[in-house]
Amino acid sequence: MRLMRNIKSTIPAIILSDVCALLLAFGLAYVFRSGLDDFRIWRSYLHLVPIIALFVPLYAALGLYPGLLLTGPEHLKRLSIATSIGVLFLSGVLFAGRLSLDYSRMVVFLFWLLALFLVPLCRFLSRKIYARCHWWGYPVVLIGRGSLTALLARHLRSLPELGYRAVAVFDLDGEGQNMAGLESVRLSEQNAEAGGQLKSISDQHPGAMAVLIMEGLDRERQEKIFQLANRHFRRLLLMPDKSLPLRLSVRLSMFCSRMSLSLRQNLLDPYRRQWKRTLDLMIMAFILLPCIPLFLLIALAIKLDSSGPAFYRQDRIGLGGRGIKIWKFRTMYAEAERMLDNYLAENPRLREEWEREQKLKNDPRITRVGKLLRKASLDELPQLFNVLNGTMSLVGPRPIVKGEIKKYGRAFALYIQVRPGISGLWQISGRSNVSYATRVALDETYIANWSVWLDIYIMVRTIPAALTTNGAY
Repeated sequence: MRLMRNIKSTIPAIILSDVCALLLAFGLAYVFRSGLDDFRIWRSYLHLVPIIALFVPLYAALGLYPGLLLTGPEHLKRLSIATSIGVLFLSGVLFAGRLSLDYSRMVVFLFWLLALFLVPLCRFLSRKIYARCHWWGYPVVLIGRGSLTALLARHLRSLPELGYRAVAVFDLDGEGQNMAGLESVRLSEQNAEAGGQLKSISDQHPGAMAVLIMEGLDRERQEKIFQLANRHFRRLLLMPDKSLPLRLSVRLSMFCSRMSLSLRQNLLDPYRRQWKRTLDLMIMAFILLPCIPLFLLIALAIKLDSSGPAFYRQDRIGLGGRGIKIWKFRTMYAEAERMLDNYLAENPRLREEWEREQKLKNDPRITRVGKLLRKASLDELPQLFNVLNGTMSLVGPRPIVKGEIKKYGRAFALYIQVRPGISGLWQISGRSNVSYATRVALDETYIANWSVWLDIYIMVRTIPAALTTNGAY
């Protein structure tokens, strides 16, 4: 019953994180309100603290304990809905009890805003802490072939805060090699012992989830592996091969009494596009003015570091394939193009890297201040004005130049149907550490699966991604 012990340890830990976040939000809301005037009736507000305990069953009702198997956007959505319902209930209690005149509405409103921010933040930080504990994580068994299975095993091992803990790897037709610290077991559906091997792992980790990686398997082998795993694991996650268009939003549906898959491209819906534009303008109303002092400081640093203008304008491809002008802070020397030609001529081996990624890891054209700006992605800040004039969005595919069209291939037709963005799935998934093909796949995935919550999730994740500078150069 190791899984049950893990979950019994995980749930109280997450509840503790939520309660601490809610108490902190309530305290900060009161402190802020008390700073506006002589507002010192703190004893009466202590009577409201027990109501915070009612948020826990609300979170539980929406499947947030432990909530490890939820996607990031879905997790954020459910947290926000449950928190808002809790605050509405608190307001209702005050109104029904005729206490609304005894308590400040500003405190309740600030508590709501702070809780929307602090509860997800504390969950994120607590996951980082809990990931070091032996009881943390939902046990996962990987079943697949070769390099992709090994890659997923390493990914789970390097990011334990995701909440998945690889406990076994079954390598189909492999040699039983070591994968991310786990000794993989050679598994063949033709082997009479295959079922026994899976049953042994299932018994050791009751309730574990099996991830079936179907890439490279024909239909007959996929069916046999599925039947084997389905006998011993109550939860299965299928990763189909490339024949299924996985970058589309896929839902199970019924058509003429037959099970079907419903596929759609979310951002090609004009209604959703308008919602996205509205979200951009709402956020811009809050962030643009506070960014002005930062703009001035960065521009001054650029001018002091090297000669040339503080801003740099580039030609890119935007919505409908039309050319747009995007703005950046200048991060290169004024004679950058000449420097690049000379550098590639002197280093022929690096020309392949440039042609493949359109970037160089150690680019001699970048100034000292430019390196810092690029690592923190601050060079992209002037594109806020592109968002304001409607040529870009806060979140979307990165704007590309004409030379990159061939790298997008057939996906280019999809790319030009949406506004390019300042941030996106690529920026929070490793940036330049991922291949260009992966970047294109992430753009397709984003366009197909767009939602308001996905945009909010990406914007929230952009901040730690920029601070850690992972993949930025």
